[in-house]
Amino acid sequence: MALHFEKAEFASRLARLTEKMKEEKLDALLLFAQESMYWLTGYDTFGYCFFQTLVVKSDGTMALITRSADLRQAEGIPRSSRTSISGSTGSMPTRRST
Repeated sequence: MALHFEKAEFASRLARLTEKMKEEKLDALLLFAQESMYWLTGYDTFGYCFFQTLVVKSDGTMALITRSADLRQAEGIPRSSRTSISGSTGSMPTRRST
């Protein structure tokens, strides 16, 4: 999946989000709405009607929890060494980190 904006834009969005989280004294934020995940990472999926969440910690660490069918699309989201993607078929979770 191609990123729909420059990596610098992603870094700016993540920095603005984590700054606001620190101001509000939030350790983590759970993004459930597809629109929120798309705004931050460009992650777009047809699986939006199924449970998924993006956990964003105030240090910029992110973890995407989604179903295994969406893992391939999730591989394209911008991330750093502090990002992990987990998917489940309903029984055993699959975990991928970069």
